[in-house]
Amino acid sequence: MALIDILTEKTLKIIGAEVFALFDNSFRTKSFNGKPWKPRQVDIKGTLMNNTGTLRRSLKWKVSGRRIEFVSNLPYAVIHNQGGKIKVTKKMQKFFWAKYRELTGKVKRKKNGDPMKSSLGVAKVANYFKALALKKVGTYIVIPQRQFVGHTPEVDKIANKQIDICIIQPLKAALARNITKK
Repeated sequence: MALIDILTEKTLKIIGAEVFALFDNSFRTKSFNGKPWKPRQVDIKGTLMNNTGTLRRSLKWKVSGRRIEFVSNLPYAVIHNQGGKIKVTKKMQKFFWAKYRELTGKVKRKKNGDPMKSSLGVAKVANYFKALALKKVGTYIVIPQRQFVGHTPEVDKIANKQIDICIIQPLKAALARNITKK
C-alpha cells in the first residue's frame, strides 16, 4: 500500500471520529451548526429528539473507499434530519387514540371533572394526541427539520485541519527527506 493510501485511510478515520462527535453533540445542544431545533408543540416527557436515545444511538459512521458515511438504520431518521410531511394512516390514528386513552387514564380530576393542577401537563399531551387522532386519513403531519447530520463549515474546518496534520505535513517531511538524501 502506498504512503498516500495509508495516510488517507488514517486521516479519514480521525475525521470521521471528530465529525461524529460533532453530530452527536447536536442531541445534547438541541441544535445544528448553531441553529436551534424547533421546539415541540407540547411538552412531552423526555428531551427533544432524545426521549429514549434510540435515534442518537442509531447514528453510525464508516469509511467507505475515500469517503466517510454517516448512517442510521431507523426509518424516521431522514425525516427528522431533513424535515417533511408524513401522511396520516389508519394505523397512525389507532396509535394516537391508544396514546390518548393511556394518558387520559393518568389524569387526576377534581370533583367537578376539571384536571387537577398536577395533571395539567398530562392532560395537555393527551389532548395533543387526541388532535392527531382526529386528523383524517390521507392528510399530512408536518415534521419540522431538526438536523443532526450534514455538511457545515465546522466539518470543513475539522477535515482541513486533519488533512494538514495527517497528510500534508508527513508528505512534506517525506519529500524533504528524499531531497536531502540525493
